[in-house]
Amino acid sequence: MRKLSILFLVAAGIFSANAQDIITLKNGDEIKAKVTEITSSEIKYKRFENPDGPTVVVAKQDVFAINYENGTREVINTVTTGASTVRTSENTILSGPHQKDFYTGIYLNPLGFVMAGPVLGAEFTINRRFIIDGHLRFLPAGLLTGLLWEGSSDVSNTKGIGVGVDVKYFTGGSKGGFYIGPSLEYYTIKYNCEGGNVFVEETGIFVAANLGYKFQFSSGFYMRTGGLLGLASEISKFRNGVERPLDTYAVYMLELCLGFSF
Repeated sequence: MRKLSILFLVAAGIFSANAQDIITLKNGDEIKAKVTEITSSEIKYKRFENPDGPTVVVAKQDVFAINYENGTREVINTVTTGASTVRTSENTILSGPHQKDFYTGIYLNPLGFVMAGPVLGAEFTINRRFIIDGHLRFLPAGLLTGLLWEGSSDVSNTKGIGVGVDVKYFTGGSKGGFYIGPSLEYYTIKYNCEGGNVFVEETGIFVAANLGYKFQFSSGFYMRTGGLLGLASEISKFRNGVERPLDTYAVYMLELCLGFSF
């Protein structure tokens, strides 16, 4: 009787971040702030890490755009950055893939090769804050798939796949930030165990909270590191064609995804 109680602790140092305004300067620097006033020549703000401190002033002519904590964006000055620029319908120039309000990306989670299977997915980012993620998990390619499902390395002829969707809220700017949201995955798996004498068939659903940090680069390359914490609930389970009692168990998984957005 398998008990899936041996998975992985969520990466240390991952924690949720408070909302903030992001002031992007023309030179590409970003300032985490709480904007208090915008005049014809100046932008006044409080430093995000010191909201009760003094008011800081930056010249309006030095500012490219402000991304507010509610997800809206205000372009203060247009900037020309060469071949990597794109032009919106309002003729506003935006630099790099992460300055667009909508962009897509593809990614691979190679850490799955030593866990319950690598993951290949696609991300769709809306308003630069909300990420919808669809993915496939290839269970037979996971080094620990048999151990995690059966509690034993005596597993052969593994077949199966996981199909999932995540919805994340992204708190960062063009250079990266924290994300958090729900994850849902349906899986089906078949394998032989106990010297090949037992054939197991199982389907189930995995529901979890997904949180971590996403590093973004102007080239379009990005990296996500984080983890999932949730529950897996079996829908059906058979051993040699005989239906077995269903189980629900806690699941912990790590992620290390490499991707490219465009």
